[in-house]
Amino acid sequence: MCDDIKQHFIVCTQIPRCIHCGGGHMSNDMKCIKVKQFRADLTRRLLSTAAHASTSTVSNPNYHHNQADFPQLGAPQRPYISSVQNGQKSDIVAKLDQMNDNILKLNETIEKLSMNSSRIEARVEQVIKSNEELSRQVVGLTMDNKIMKSRINEHEDLLKNILLPFCQDLIKFCREKNTKQGRHNDEALHSHLELYSAQL
Repeated sequence: MCDDIKQHFIVCTQIPRCIHCGGGHMSNDMKCIKVKQFRADLTRRLLSTAAHASTSTVSNPNYHHNQADFPQLGAPQRPYISSVQNGQKSDIVAKLDQMNDNILKLNETIEKLSMNSSRIEARVEQVIKSNEELSRQVVGLTMDNKIMKSRINEHEDLLKNILLPFCQDLIKFCREKNTKQGRHNDEALHSHLELYSAQL
């Protein structure tokens, strides 16, 4: 038990304790011995007070019931409540019917709006799932793109560092073999070699 409620929240063990007897139950639980005793005492007192009051009323010799002490009420000013005239009554009923119809129409509109709202919510959920799937695919494609770029860079390095020098050396070798005493043995081969060299 704690007098300060702030302190109670700090040290609370979440186990109920009766404030009357200290038992492991709520303070107003019917299992509590103190609550049972209090209710029994209260019932006993109420019954004894009621019995004492009834006997004292009966045994009171000074009490006398006299009808003259309670005079009759006067005649009513109006014998009945004036009813609404038929025309006014029909107007009121017509207005009530109109209000009822309006309420029914409003209920139908609300039901339609609710159904439309449910459809829209379902569609929104579907779009969200579709967007999530697209996001996953974009992430996958981005990863694939990075892998492809790294492979392309590897191939470019291979071409620049190995194949291109090899082709240049091969063309040079073919030129040397095709040239004899400053003249070309095969002019067609020479023109092809020049073309290949320019393309490299």
